[in-house]
Amino acid sequence: MKLQLILADCCSACARTRQVWDELSREHCLQLQVLTLDQQAGQALADKHALSTFPALLINGEVKSVGSPTNEAARRLLEPLLVRRRP
Repeated sequence: MKLQLILADCCSACARTRQVWDELSREHCLQLQVLTLDQQAGQALADKHALSTFPALLINGEVKSVGSPTNEAARRLLEPLLVRRRP
């Protein structure tokens, strides 16, 4: 499973969201790629998906979350994907 988090600079919601997804990715041994709009790759993904609100989370190349989820909401989003991943 590929997680990509796109953040805007100077965004307090982005910093909180990064903490949530960092914690969950560590807990479930997932790789989290963190990109900012200052990076070419981050801006390219934002453009590709016509994103204008940040933070945004992509899972396997699809936008799954925009805005700052609570820890609980992030877990609910991730849980069904983790179940499918188990052998």
